[in-house]
Amino acid sequence: TVSGRADAILQLEKNLIEKGIDQHRLRTPGAVHSAALDPVLDELREAVGRVTLREPSVPVLSGLTGRPLTADEARDPEYWVRHTREPVRFRACLEALPTDRPPVLLEAGPSGGLVKLAQYTLGDAAVTASAVRHAFAEENDSRVLLNAVARMWTHGVEVDWEAVREDRPGRMVPLPGYPFQRRPFWVERVDPLTPPEPEPIEDVSLTARVWSGSGLPRPPAGRSPDSRTSPD
Repeated sequence: TVSGRADAILQLEKNLIEKGIDQHRLRTPGAVHSAALDPVLDELREAVGRVTLREPSVPVLSGLTGRPLTADEARDPEYWVRHTREPVRFRACLEALPTDRPPVLLEAGPSGGLVKLAQYTLGDAAVTASAVRHAFAEENDSRVLLNAVARMWTHGVEVDWEAVREDRPGRMVPLPGYPFQRRPFWVERVDPLTPPEPEPIEDVSLTARVWSGSGLPRPPAGRSPDSRTSPD
């Protein structure tokens, strides 16, 4: 987000359009976080100095530094003057979020602009919701808030349901039934792409029994089977 004099912003807008860079002009009552606020900074410093400043009770990422807000910064009026005057490091805050789980982000303002910036930076990994409807939206305020609470709860955020109900009694709501149509969906037979073939016999060992004769008695030396033998 860039802020400044109207002529400078218009020239920047023209340059971005010529280069094909996506951009759009924000509708704000003034050029916040810019030199346009310099005339009121002294008055702001004096007003903040009359307030008792305390360190945060929960972790806070500073839009001025892009890192966790320290106790000294939270109690320093000059920090809040700089926070009003200097650029917001929203991207740095998003990059400083824990990475051990998907981030769950809730925008408390009515514009929805921070939700879009978070989605653009973190992509589908971020779970986002807006607690307040847009000024031009025709939704019911309570429904928008309850939808945001429900979205947070379904993604692991602990919700104080007593505070949500505000002593109003709950009511039983039936769950939607399932329309059993009882229609069969048989799977049609499909012929195989290749014909079946027998498996190769590789691991089967074949054995055969071989019989051999025991051998006949040999004739004495010097005689052959054809020689006449004496009857003695």
